[in-house]
Amino acid sequence: MKACDDGDGGHNSGGLEKDPNRRVRPDTRHHRTFLSRTSDFRSFTDAKVFFSPGRSEIDACMAFDDRGSANPAEGRWVLAVKDEQIPELGGKNIRPTTAPADLTNLFPPKFRSLSDPNKPWTDPVAGPGSSVQPTQWVEGPTLLKVDGEWRLYFDKFRLRTNRFALATSTDLIHWTDRTAEVQMPLEAHHGTIFLAPRAIVLKAFPRQRTRLFGVPRSRIFFLGRLKAELRTVLSQPIHASSNSASRGRADNGWQRRGRRPWRWPFSRWT
Repeated sequence: MKACDDGDGGHNSGGLEKDPNRRVRPDTRHHRTFLSRTSDFRSFTDAKVFFSPGRSEIDACMAFDDRGSANPAEGRWVLAVKDEQIPELGGKNIRPTTAPADLTNLFPPKFRSLSDPNKPWTDPVAGPGSSVQPTQWVEGPTLLKVDGEWRLYFDKFRLRTNRFALATSTDLIHWTDRTAEVQMPLEAHHGTIFLAPRAIVLKAFPRQRTRLFGVPRSRIFFLGRLKAELRTVLSQPIHASSNSASRGRADNGWQRRGRRPWRWPFSRWT
């Protein structure tokens, strides 16, 4: 499959990547969202382009909007993605778009802006160009609907801590910044937040009994815990393995370069 379809716009860098004096250059790749289907997670269909707005985009997250109807055919899909281009070209932000409930009748689906049906996606709702965290480069959207309110969690990925942010909306057009209310592990980022039965979450994470905006904190705690474990591993003294001659040579190579051999703390997770 080609990396860029003719007439699809590609990365739209405007040639700024050729400026040798630029510290931050445009992304000249052409990221798009692909789709592969499976019914058993053993065999998969060939990946096909699912969403391609004519600009480089990544981190797609999709949620179904029933629009208050019991008939699924009257609903729609809402897709949130990151515009991967640099801010001065309109990117490093989160943009939503919608598609019909039936994703098979026409493929790829016809995605449309919520405010202008002639555009493939809506103007930014978080990050540069929006009113929500406009000074932060953002990515990793995770979208869900709770009691009629849309919640968009995302990363302020250039920060070292307190990366998670939150915006809420009732119409997917007007968004309110509620980042100040978010409570997450300091180093957690780029995770997926989803609704799950409370009993299952508490069984899996018995010590995490607090709630976040009515949504049980579930897998997001794995991210913070993993980061803490990795930090513990990498702070241990450098040592060479004696399991085999070849392993020892490899680890000594790490030591000579001033780096640490990988050690996974399995005992910490039992």
